[in-house]
Amino acid sequence: MIALRSKTAVLVLSGALSVGLVTAGCAQSGTSPTTSQPVSGSGSVSAGGEYWAGPAVTTTPMSARDAQALDAATSAALSADQDGATGFIIGVWDPVKGFHIAAAGTDSTAGAPMRTDTHMYIGSVTKTATAAAVLQLVDAHSLSLDDTVATVLPDLAAEFPALAPITVRRLLDMSSGIPDYANVEKGGILPIVWADPAHTFTNHDLIKIALESNPVAPIGTAGYSNTNYIILGEMLAKRTGGTPSAAVNATLSKLGLTQTTLNPDPTSALPSPGSAGYYGAAEGLNAAAHGYNYGAKTDVTGWNRSWAGTAGGISSTAEDLAKFAASGFGTTLLSPSLAAERTTGVTLGDFSAAVGLYGLGVGVRGDWLNHEGQLIGWEAFAFYNRRTGAVAAILTNSSGSMPSAQAVLKPYFPEIATYWDPTKAELAAARNTPAPG
Repeated sequence: MIALRSKTAVLVLSGALSVGLVTAGCAQSGTSPTTSQPVSGSGSVSAGGEYWAGPAVTTTPMSARDAQALDAATSAALSADQDGATGFIIGVWDPVKGFHIAAAGTDSTAGAPMRTDTHMYIGSVTKTATAAAVLQLVDAHSLSLDDTVATVLPDLAAEFPALAPITVRRLLDMSSGIPDYANVEKGGILPIVWADPAHTFTNHDLIKIALESNPVAPIGTAGYSNTNYIILGEMLAKRTGGTPSAAVNATLSKLGLTQTTLNPDPTSALPSPGSAGYYGAAEGLNAAAHGYNYGAKTDVTGWNRSWAGTAGGISSTAEDLAKFAASGFGTTLLSPSLAAERTTGVTLGDFSAAVGLYGLGVGVRGDWLNHEGQLIGWEAFAFYNRRTGAVAAILTNSSGSMPSAQAVLKPYFPEIATYWDPTKAELAAARNTPAPG
C-alpha cells in the first residue's frame, strides 16, 4: 500500500539560497484555481557553502498562451485517463518557458473544481523526507551510515536477529534484503486492509508481517521495501527522543514547507482544501482477483493509513511538493560530501523503470532527482533537475493514473515524460555492491 509505483506494481505507497526559489500557483477563495502567482521559498543553505545547493528555479510565469496549453493538456489527460481519478494537478517550472500550475477536474466525484492548492497524499515521496531527516543526523554525527539495526534498535534486533547486521545505508538505498510488507505476492498487509480498511497497524506489526511474508535476502540484494523506511522511522525516534513523525516534520519545517506534513493520526482528514481518494481501476483488478470489490470509484478517503507512516504518509500541495523537489528532496540540508553520496544510485530491477537508480532515499535519472509515490487513493511524482533547475510536480487522486498525467510533461521535459529505460548504460555504473554491511 505504500509503494512507489513501477510498471508492474500492484500496491500503493510508493530550499536553498541558490534554489531561490520555487514559485507556484496558489488558488485562493474567489480566484481561478489555475492562477499562478510567484512566491518566495525558503531553505537553510548558508552563503558560505556549508550545505549542498542546486541551481535556481524560475520565478517567471508562463505566457498566457503557454499556461493555457498546459491547462488544456492537463484536462485532456484527465479525460483520457481510465483509472478513475476525478482530478489532476500538474505543475511545470521550465527554465525557458517559465512556471505554471494546472488543475483539472474536481476534488471528488461530487465535489468542487480541483484547485491548484488542493492537498493530496504523496505516498512514497515521503521516503525522501524520512531519508533527509536521517541524513541530517549522519551529518551531525548522531548516526552513522554504518550503524546497524543492532546498535540503534537493539530490542528489534533481538526479536528479529536477521535484521541485526543491516546498516543505515542499506536501509536508505534499498539494498537491505528486507522483504516488503506491502508489495508481496502472498501475505503482507493487503489481505488485512481489504478485509478491514479501518484496521490499525503499529510499526512493529508492519515489520513482523514483512518478515513473516518472506525471508530476509542476503545483505546487498537490491529491492524496493517499505519496511526499510518504517525501521528508519524507528531509528529517528530512538536518536531524537521524539516520534518518527515529529522528526520528519522538523525536516519539512526547516525547508519552509508550510503545506506539507506527516500527520501522526492515520485517520485524520486532509488539510483543507483536500481531495477525496479513489482505489483506481488498475489496483481494483488486484483486489477483484482476491474476491474484493474495490474498483475505480471506490472512495478510500476515510481508510486507516497506519500502514503508511514514514514510508508513505505525507500530504502536500503541488506548490509545496515543487519546493521540496527543488531542495533536492531535502538535500539542501546536507553537507556537499553527504549530498554527493546520497545521489549515487543502486539498481532496483523493474523499480528502476519508475525512478531510475536509487540513491540514499532519492531516485536518480541522469541530471534529474525524483521520487514517485502511490498510496491507495492518490499518486504523486516530483522531479528536480540539478543541472538546469527545472521542476515538475504531479498530484492525482486515484491509485493508477500517473502514466496518463506524466505524459503531459512531454513537451517540456521529454526525458521524464515516460518511465525510464532500465537498459540504459547508467545501470552499468550504478553502485550495487552485494557486500556485507
